[in-house]
Amino acid sequence: MKTKNLLILLFLFFSLAQLNAQTFEEFKKQRESELESFKQKQQEFIDRMQNEFDEYVKQKDQEFTDYLKTHWDEYSVFKGIDPPERPKPPVLPEYKAEPEREESWIKIPVIEPTINIKKEVAKQIEIPLIQKTDEEEFDKSNMTFEFFGFRIILDYDRQFKFDPPAAINPSTISKIWDMLSRTNYTELINQFQSYKTSMNLNDWAYFSMLQNFAQTVYPDSETGEDLLLWGLMNRSGFKARIAYANDKVCLLVPSLYTIYSKSFLKTEGLNYYLMRDLGTNNIFTYDKDYPDAHNLMDFAINSPINFSRKVDQKTFSFTFKDKPYSFNFFVNQNLIDFYKDYPQVDLNIYFDAPVSTETKESILESFKPIISEMTESEAVSFLLRFVQTSFKYKTDQQQFFKEKFFFPEEILFYPYSDCEDRSIFFAYLVKTLLNHKVIGIEYPGHIATAVKFNTDLKGDYIIYKGEKYIIADATFENAPIGMTMPEYSGMEGKIIEIDDYTYRAENNKSFWEHAREAGGNRGDNLQDIVFDDSGNAYMTGYFHGEARFGEYVLQSVSDQTLRNVFIVKYDKSGNVVWAKKASGNKNATGFSIVLENNIDIYYSGSFSGRIEFENGLTSLQCKDELSDVFIAKYSSDGQLRWAKKAGLDTYPQENYLTYMTKYTKEGINKGTSFYSENENFGNYGLHLGPMGLVYLTGAFKSTTGFNIESLSLTTNDTRGLNLAESLKEENDRLIAENYNENIAGLFAMLNHVKYTGITISGQDAQKALDLNNPEFKKIYNELYSNIGKINYVMNEEGIITVETKDEKSVSLRELKLTNGSQLKVTSFENGNAQIDVLSGISVGKLFIRFDLNFVKLYKNNGNMLFDFGSDNLRKMMNFKEDILK
Repeated sequence: MKTKNLLILLFLFFSLAQLNAQTFEEFKKQRESELESFKQKQQEFIDRMQNEFDEYVKQKDQEFTDYLKTHWDEYSVFKGIDPPERPKPPVLPEYKAEPEREESWIKIPVIEPTINIKKEVAKQIEIPLIQKTDEEEFDKSNMTFEFFGFRIILDYDRQFKFDPPAAINPSTISKIWDMLSRTNYTELINQFQSYKTSMNLNDWAYFSMLQNFAQTVYPDSETGEDLLLWGLMNRSGFKARIAYANDKVCLLVPSLYTIYSKSFLKTEGLNYYLMRDLGTNNIFTYDKDYPDAHNLMDFAINSPINFSRKVDQKTFSFTFKDKPYSFNFFVNQNLIDFYKDYPQVDLNIYFDAPVSTETKESILESFKPIISEMTESEAVSFLLRFVQTSFKYKTDQQQFFKEKFFFPEEILFYPYSDCEDRSIFFAYLVKTLLNHKVIGIEYPGHIATAVKFNTDLKGDYIIYKGEKYIIADATFENAPIGMTMPEYSGMEGKIIEIDDYTYRAENNKSFWEHAREAGGNRGDNLQDIVFDDSGNAYMTGYFHGEARFGEYVLQSVSDQTLRNVFIVKYDKSGNVVWAKKASGNKNATGFSIVLENNIDIYYSGSFSGRIEFENGLTSLQCKDELSDVFIAKYSSDGQLRWAKKAGLDTYPQENYLTYMTKYTKEGINKGTSFYSENENFGNYGLHLGPMGLVYLTGAFKSTTGFNIESLSLTTNDTRGLNLAESLKEENDRLIAENYNENIAGLFAMLNHVKYTGITISGQDAQKALDLNNPEFKKIYNELYSNIGKINYVMNEEGIITVETKDEKSVSLRELKLTNGSQLKVTSFENGNAQIDVLSGISVGKLFIRFDLNFVKLYKNNGNMLFDFGSDNLRKMMNFKEDILK
């Protein structure tokens, strides 16, 4: 085994086992034999479900084909809304000291936002795709194209290349839909979804990738391009319609956001935007979306997009308190190119956007060492002065001859910027570097910001949602904190609500530290903590034996080693308001929670056997040795309203299907739907969604507690295996099965986890290294030594716990493991795997570390997708290179 193979094993360091006489292959055969009859039953269930999927899709496609033949009407199109062109100052205003002004601070009257569009979009539930089965063999073509530096390689059905109709009418469009429905599109959509996941594309970037494909298939036909794009968008789960006028077609895409300068039509309470100008105010289209297209286009960028690196360095200088500073920042040119054609949308999209990994790291490395030695007011003043004086000023009209809002890092690329660009970048710096809440303030002709401080500072201020924010104007050159531009002094300002995800994430971390001290643990990395408008936190997870949440002592009702569910409410100061448990005669785990209107709490989890709520007043029972999931409703004062199970214990559970169970707010079960596995779907957990329902989505293989394999395992049978030899044998076998040699070692270990589930030590790992790579100890002595500092890694029904010697943290190069770190492993049907980090593992350089959320492992290449931190900072790490460099 090569050095880097073992490094990957040890970087993530999951369960090894003390195994001696028997080989792993023999043990696995014995284990598989025990499950053979069960797997036969579950395969019959999966085959039946897939047949139902195929019949469902066939029926819906035929109904939609028939519908498209006749249900067309003429619609009037509204002219696109012009972006707000504000009469901004032609030159940068400069602050001049006003001693008398500084003695009379102003409370700024505010106009609160009428709607938080991001929250409205969040209510649109992403539903797994219902996919039909492609034919085993069909005529394929292949394509390669560049997508912002990323090479897209696709195989697709040749039938996608059709002759665009010369005459456009309902009949010809219906025929195109029917033809597209008969193609083998499932494999192609899955390829697109895989690129979306690995590149972390938002909806607009995904749309752009599909558009690139359609343009490549039809380089000379806008009709062919739009009709193909229409089909692909619907098959990807997005609402999209086609319209025509004057023998031309146009794709219509609905959005809750305002897309400036694009014409639109209004229907069913939504604006459907024309993606192409048809040169007329009257178009023909239909008024019903494809039945399985549920998603609206979301223009928000919630985590950094992973375009290929094309880095440009920019240098900026300024002076603070008579001391000069100079910083170098890195900008990804591919991301800047992507932003050039980004539709102009609402301002909060830009305020909420993250920056690329390269830019964030350079910002942290530049600023963090300096501001970490400052008070909070000094740090904010330092960042404010940097933004006020480091960038040259021009209005958008002067620079671009049109209005253009910058995403945060664009200010580092372009030679000039104006008020909203500076406010967006300043808000990003304060949120990221200082973890302070920030709001935007929109005046006629100007955008400013205000910051919430932990101490009571003087200055012009705003009271918003009961909290005080001090003005910090990034365009008012050299103005101190608290100073409003004179022309806007006392003027009413409209609030731009900025997502405080960084603040919330730090709060999450703080409250989970309280919970762990009490004996609570995370059951998954789904949304397991929520906050109400008063800052109270509601959390769910699990505990062993006993947990002490303030004056509330929760205890198991049976075996002290079993997992029990907890739900707890903290006030904003970290004091326990109330705590409840749900426990039984087998393991139970809480893993997701949502809050509605600051009043009703819904939380969910998994359980086996019997689980009791409120000391037995309400109980649920699983069938046989199977598991199920529950949903429970509490009031904000801790009163149980109801608890129900989904009924997953009536289905074979050794499968890769995704489930979605639905309940009314009164606890009435509205049924459970099943979907084919799609490892790129990640919207698992509890959600409040359409029709006033509560939705719980998960997958049998990824739900904590659904671990049928370990239930059939007799761990004593593994005492005779030899770990080092067993790992090497499994590694070699996987390479022979075309697993990438750089990743096979880790999968060998995952298979040991899957089929054994018992405890191993750091010394076992060192023995494996000594046997397979004796040079490792010499070359990487410190790393070898740190591996030995891990006491053991233990797998308990899917939740893996790492214990370190003397309870001290252990660094494995860029990975840092704390004592009690927890992980969960999910394997997919195609051989890939995902490791969810529940707690205790971070990654990064020196003092700049990010909490690790999950690692995606790809069977046939050396790539891993790391998802870091509270703002979902992701980065691709290619292990074909020596990651120790």
